[in-house]
Amino acid sequence: MDFKVIAADKGPKSYYGFIWVAVLTGALLILVYGTDLIPHRKEDKQPKKQESPPAHRERSRTTKIGSVWSEPEAQREQGEIPRYLTDPSILEHTGSSAVVDTYPFYYLLYQAKTADLARLSKAARPVPGRAEIANWDPGTPVSLQGTILSIKQRKDLCIPEAEIPHATQYEIKDDDGGLYLVFTVYRVRGLTSDDKVKVVGRYLRLYPKPNMEAGGEASYTPTPLIVARQVDGSRYADDRSCLEQVTDGTFGHEVKAFFYLANLVRGLSQEELKRRADETLTPRALQKSPAAARGRFVGVQGLLILTQEVRDTPNIAGVERFYWCIVRTRDDQWFWVYTLEEPKGFERDDMVKVYGVFLKSRRYVSRGKFERTALLVMARRLTRLEYSGTSSLAVATLIGGIIVIVGLTVVVVIERRKGREFGGHVRRLSARNRPQNLNQTARALTSRRRGTNGAQSAPGQEQNTSGEDGRIVR
Repeated sequence: MDFKVIAADKGPKSYYGFIWVAVLTGALLILVYGTDLIPHRKEDKQPKKQESPPAHRERSRTTKIGSVWSEPEAQREQGEIPRYLTDPSILEHTGSSAVVDTYPFYYLLYQAKTADLARLSKAARPVPGRAEIANWDPGTPVSLQGTILSIKQRKDLCIPEAEIPHATQYEIKDDDGGLYLVFTVYRVRGLTSDDKVKVVGRYLRLYPKPNMEAGGEASYTPTPLIVARQVDGSRYADDRSCLEQVTDGTFGHEVKAFFYLANLVRGLSQEELKRRADETLTPRALQKSPAAARGRFVGVQGLLILTQEVRDTPNIAGVERFYWCIVRTRDDQWFWVYTLEEPKGFERDDMVKVYGVFLKSRRYVSRGKFERTALLVMARRLTRLEYSGTSSLAVATLIGGIIVIVGLTVVVVIERRKGREFGGHVRRLSARNRPQNLNQTARALTSRRRGTNGAQSAPGQEQNTSGEDGRIVR
């Protein structure tokens, strides 16, 4: 019997399937662990152009102020400031009409923009009653404290030559109930009606403010008119109660609370922000319960998607500029991070860590016209995380080694089992082809040979013995 043929035809090696399963499983685990340790973007890797902040619309330049014409622009060099904005003698022509846009008003408005506020504050006098202030000279420095009753933008009061696109009109009532009209160059973001403010500016004149009577007739109340650069609402930059006005899931953010956090972060070092960060406030926890985490210190890690500088108008915190950064975490949570320091040297897809204060969850519309939710954090700066890849390679190698060992163990067990099955198969084939009386014939032959007592056959003659089945055994 040729056992080589039997070994070659024993059938397909089914354990090859187990080997392939083990190898593919190991490769899949290596890929999963490698990509999990080094997050990657789901979008294409082609960097997209960063959108710039919308530019100011080109303002139309006009030389007409009220009913009086200024110097023709052709007679002035480009960029030269008109004389009526720099000549203090223009205040001698201050009138008492109900028209605001006059030369003296624009002179004080331009002077408010360029004034030294520290020097002006030292020279300012508290506003007196209406009867006394009527005797003051136009241009006298004054200070005022009161509550805002109304805010109105006055686009008709502009100075294109001095880059003043409009003025802002405030009605302010002091603690004694006196009413004042305050015109400012800038509107302070974060202030609304019923907020308490301070004003440092210059008195111009008593303005006849019209009041509508019940019968439809108008009466006029002499109201002190003050011109200033801006009103001061810095008291709210330290007022934590601003956070109580925040609502989650809305478009935009509450300006007063936003600049409260900006002022808070500005007063803390990066080390202090890192020390206070609560690592248990994960992105999913912030998304699930934003109100419970509002105003708390957090740490965020993810890929940097976009950075953009934002120059802001005067605000209650006095922050002139900040930087809007979009960060995507590994579990696909999007963060809008506002930093006070410029993120120099950072590029798209950099891995960053942020320590700051959480504000709210807000809705926005993506470029694909889909509504999404972002989590807002105020921070001092971004911190880059460097990965050498050593840890990922070590983990992948360890997993690969474990898979190989397990695979080899499975192969050895399968081979041993197959060997035992093949040995049994061979024994069954041998028993099937062997004569059934083989053992009896062998015993009879042995007995007969012992009976001859060692006698030898004659030369040239063979000794024949017949078995019980009649065959000759040699």
